[in-house]
Amino acid sequence: MFQNQSRWKQKGLLIASMLLISIVAHGFFIWQQSNGLVMKGINDGLSQMLPFKQFIYKNYSQGNFFYADDFGIGGGIFSQLAYYFSTNIFFLIIASLLFIVESITKYHVDLNTWVQLILPMSILKQTAILVVAYSYFKTMKLSKKASYVGAVIYGLSPFFFRHEMYWDILTDAIFWLVLLLIGIEKIIRKESSTTFVVAVALIFINNFYLAYVNLLIGFFYIIIRWFVHCSQQELSIKKQLKHYLSGGLLGLGIGCFAFIPAAMGYLHNSRPPYKDAIPLIDIQDNILSNPRILWLPVFVVVALSIKKLYQNKTFQLFTIVAIGGTVLHFIPYVGSMFNGFSAPQNRWEAIVVLGYAGVFAVAIDHFEYWKARHVIRTSTVFLIFMLIVSFIDPTFKWGKDSVIFIMTALWIIGISYVLTKRKSQNTAILFVIIFMIGYANVFQANRLTEVDKNSYASTTQFMESDKYNSNEQKRLIQYMKRHLINDGARIDWMVDDRNNTPIVQDFKGESVYSSVLNGDVLNMYQKDLQIDMGRESVSRYATLGARTNLMSIWQTQFYMRGNANQSIPYDYHLVKHSKNYNVYENKKLLPAFRVTNSLYSATALENQPILAKEHAMLQGVITENEQTTKESKVPETAIKKISTVNAKWNGDVLNIQKKNGGFDLHIAPSQNTKDLYVQFHVEGIHQKESFNLQVNEDQTMRKRSDSIYRTGYNDLTFAINRANTIHIRLSKGEYHINNIHVYEEDYSTLSDALKYSKGADIQWQNDHASGAVKTTQPHEMLVTPIPYEKGWTAHINGKKVAIEKVNYAFIGIPLMDGENEIELDYKPPYWTACLWVAFISIVLFSFGVYRQRRRIKSID
Repeated sequence: MFQNQSRWKQKGLLIASMLLISIVAHGFFIWQQSNGLVMKGINDGLSQMLPFKQFIYKNYSQGNFFYADDFGIGGGIFSQLAYYFSTNIFFLIIASLLFIVESITKYHVDLNTWVQLILPMSILKQTAILVVAYSYFKTMKLSKKASYVGAVIYGLSPFFFRHEMYWDILTDAIFWLVLLLIGIEKIIRKESSTTFVVAVALIFINNFYLAYVNLLIGFFYIIIRWFVHCSQQELSIKKQLKHYLSGGLLGLGIGCFAFIPAAMGYLHNSRPPYKDAIPLIDIQDNILSNPRILWLPVFVVVALSIKKLYQNKTFQLFTIVAIGGTVLHFIPYVGSMFNGFSAPQNRWEAIVVLGYAGVFAVAIDHFEYWKARHVIRTSTVFLIFMLIVSFIDPTFKWGKDSVIFIMTALWIIGISYVLTKRKSQNTAILFVIIFMIGYANVFQANRLTEVDKNSYASTTQFMESDKYNSNEQKRLIQYMKRHLINDGARIDWMVDDRNNTPIVQDFKGESVYSSVLNGDVLNMYQKDLQIDMGRESVSRYATLGARTNLMSIWQTQFYMRGNANQSIPYDYHLVKHSKNYNVYENKKLLPAFRVTNSLYSATALENQPILAKEHAMLQGVITENEQTTKESKVPETAIKKISTVNAKWNGDVLNIQKKNGGFDLHIAPSQNTKDLYVQFHVEGIHQKESFNLQVNEDQTMRKRSDSIYRTGYNDLTFAINRANTIHIRLSKGEYHINNIHVYEEDYSTLSDALKYSKGADIQWQNDHASGAVKTTQPHEMLVTPIPYEKGWTAHINGKKVAIEKVNYAFIGIPLMDGENEIELDYKPPYWTACLWVAFISIVLFSFGVYRQRRRIKSID
């Protein structure tokens, strides 16, 4: 009993000490918190991480777990946000605690709550990483001291702090990877497969993308371990494979309820394949003195230079990982492989940091091999090499970045003193821990806080500004929300480049930014309807391009823009203005749910003008049925003359020689024309920077030619006010421009649709829609504003019926003659089957654990 108490006391002291180390390691941001500095990246941190935490918490706390009608124009949050936090275990623990607090107190959780929790959540996660890393090194049969210092090197690396600030979902991989490796080691060492099954299950539940990364790393780790035997008795490869296969399947079975919907959401996503050439080698990171992600400290190099250590098999393992991983860091194809063979990313390199930590930890356990002369010589050579690399590195700044040289020099002096005077292992460990804590704070101060560059740390002042969520914007949003004509009406507004503004400012909008979105909606925006979003980029959609037809179909009642904006959709009238913004309103909206028997074929419309497609949606519905013969056509407006401005044509290549050059289209629109639809293809030729494109009062931004975020869709459509001359202006450079067409819109088709459209009394809220529809004509279809997505099921009069994809991205339901009682429900794809598989897998796992414990007891 007393031994158990002592053991728990030791564990408590261990965790407490690691918590203290993590707090001190976050010292810079803790200190700067009073100055308004926030440990969250100004781009993805504020655009995705914080908003999604609040959004998911809001929905989960209200009992809505699967689908949200205000996730963009509607989307499956359980599946599409599984890449972020919908099944994230660290997040769910905190969210559960918050829910309890909110339930028993008057405290209200909002976006500011998650801002206040940034540092506590980071500190607690890092502490968990330190503890599990310590357990891994203990599993590798290292001493407590060596395991402790190895855990600190691993957990306090720049890899953690960089990802925690920008994309804190990725720091989860640092934890789950080590838990997986513990499970692998326990199988290899003939201990148990329980940890492996638990690790695999939790990895599949936590994040499907990180599951791919970590399991791929685990696969390579297993291969290395087959050749490097770190213990005397290890399970045969054949028996290992049996445990990996059975345990992996069991873990997948337990986690499939989260993994399968997430994988289906990913497969339904639409992202252009990465087609750029991947270089064989790319020296993009100074890992010695100015690291961006991976950092190779001096004491690891010293450990690698001690020859006697190579006799140790565990040291050999970590050396292979450390040296091999460092080489692979500079081979972009490896980053591409770990990113699903897409654009190269360095998200896999936690294993390399673990290799560094393991190398030094083993060296500490054999401190008798350390010789003063050798260490001083190696350290000095390393310091000189650091200087040479820093002179070559154009990003290195000798003012602030030179701190690492001072710290390295101090470590060399300190370790030299230890070796020549006392040879104290404890002092050497203390020096490294202090070094790691110091550099963690230096890294935060030097590499994560360049606010002026608009890409690093954010501030509370920025979050309250008009670039994110100002009081002026919030007051106007509240005004619009009070005056919405129904629950389905939407607001077309977002802060510049902040597609998740509707989540931040809590309104039903038309924009969203997420790595996994409904692919049909993305294709509709970029390809089928060529909606200008103001900025080209993958993984997002926004606004309706000031196109009144679409805004009426999607019930866009309000349109808010800055005062300088001149692109105002037809029939939208100013109803509210403030110092910096104007609010426009149009109450002439089509019913959200409509009934029609006018069916148009998407195939037949494929080569028709975009305006013809809009008219088809106004007059009826566009279906995937190729048998439909109904046509929608609009006449083209003749272009009388094309004249250049500070530019020259060479075939279809336009060479713009001065800033804001381009060309003019001269036309003679008819008297009734209200807007012009201008269509053309434009593609930058070797554009090194993003470029602006302006068409009269409308303007947009296109990505540079080598950007990994360009969409690949270069056919554009702009709706502009009636004019005799269309001015098209671009940044200086060369562009492919062709297929120029102009069409006139008098909005008579919209006017007829507003008069004659047959609405349906259907109520839609999140994952459920219901109501009654009575057909009056044969072959009628219910057209909904609900995005088409696997997981929706429809019942008419209690009988399940098939749903169709209509208007490129939405649900359509063929109706029966007479009365139709309609029920629409959403559950994640294959949800029931997944729950059964998970339940059976848990039962089998529990039974296996029970049998194993009984076997151990019988042996005892």
